[in-house]
Amino acid sequence: MTDGADFLGYIVRPQYRLVRRRVVGNLREKLAAFEQAQVSAQHVRLPLAAREALRATLASYLGHFQHAETERLIQQLFNRYPWLSWLFRRTPGGQLRSNWQPMSVTSLRSQVDWFRQSFAADLRPDAAAPLITAVQLGSRVALFGGDAKRTQQSLPWAWRWRSTRHEQRQGLGEGVSWPLSHLKGLGRGLRKAGLPYLFVAEEGYLPGGMKRRVLRYLFLGSDHDPLLQVRA
Repeated sequence: MTDGADFLGYIVRPQYRLVRRRVVGNLREKLAAFEQAQVSAQHVRLPLAAREALRATLASYLGHFQHAETERLIQQLFNRYPWLSWLFRRTPGGQLRSNWQPMSVTSLRSQVDWFRQSFAADLRPDAAAPLITAVQLGSRVALFGGDAKRTQQSLPWAWRWRSTRHEQRQGLGEGVSWPLSHLKGLGRGLRKAGLPYLFVAEEGYLPGGMKRRVLRYLFLGSDHDPLLQVRA
């Protein structure tokens, strides 16, 4: 027992239990694979399949880790992959909660407000511009209020697209929308202008019948600390 006994991926010692390096290495490989495919220095993509695979993987491994002395290890993982803290939060009890959708909403306005507040709070105080929230409305993508005004100042040409349409939603004020096919061009313009933004996509329905909306893409702006750290 001096060196510890190996049981189901753990090293068991008289006073505590550790997770084997092989198990930790497997998790790091999975996180690195997600990072390579979906994360750059300034943005995160969250396609449904990749996101759910990441969530299931992390939940499984953290559940395994709960049976050992791993708090420091978990903190090291979140430090090594800083984008994890944008996508997940841990409860005081160690449970994993997703940051890509609100827990409870009652309207489109409450959804948009949640995304604006949740991610804008994490931008640097000296960021060049507030976070812009582009939201899917059926087959279109829309901007409202100050988001639309700031975008028009930097991307006036987008308002000259023939498919541009005026929008009005309760609590969100006046806005503008385009077909979803214009999202790529809109996003390219926002990134070129260095404007931090996120795209909120529709994804099925909530229990009450309201459309579920989730984070699909996040761009932090050119002046934000990078999501990727230089690692040896």
